[in-house]
Amino acid sequence: GRSRCGNLREFCHRPAARRERASYTAGMKLRPHPSFPSADVRDITAQVRVRDGVRLDLVYRLKGDISRLAVPALAQPIRADDLWQQTCFELFVTDAEGTGYAEFNFSPSTAWAAYRFTGYREGMQPLPLAHAPRIECEARAQHLDLHVSLAVPAAIATVVPVMRRLAISAVVQDHAGAMSYWALVHHADKPDFHHRDAVAYALEF
Repeated sequence: GRSRCGNLREFCHRPAARRERASYTAGMKLRPHPSFPSADVRDITAQVRVRDGVRLDLVYRLKGDISRLAVPALAQPIRADDLWQQTCFELFVTDAEGTGYAEFNFSPSTAWAAYRFTGYREGMQPLPLAHAPRIECEARAQHLDLHVSLAVPAAIATVVPVMRRLAISAVVQDHAGAMSYWALVHHADKPDFHHRDAVAYALEF
């Protein structure tokens, strides 16, 4: 049955509101970093759509033995740092030429984070958001779905003005504390979601 994230006997968040009909991208397959495989995760995919040029909707689907994963339990939808130290899903937004980019973290607990950078891991500051992302999580025995609806912040234009591109990633922790790192592509010996070559999907909004 459906479960509360972190507790396989209950629903993880309030029932999802009826979602508008719109086209999502085909499922984009995330790949584990070869140095950090996971025996408990079979597959992670992501879909994204843009609504009215001002809202991003994302759906992450993790397939595997959810009971063996450390999934943060439902909590208040607060802004929080260091979410990547536990299971969470991530989004990076950059452009084809500039050096600035934005990073978003979404936890199954509904906690979230947003940052902006002026260059590769440089000039990190909180990215102002007028509205918190809406996060809904549903866990079953063999898969976990995370739905995110994000109003594109006006402040993103200060770091990513045009021709935005996406890097989608995830960090998954098991109950033994082992981490696996998932991205569309990996270009370094160690996991590095900030690496510019990790951007693998172009999207205008």
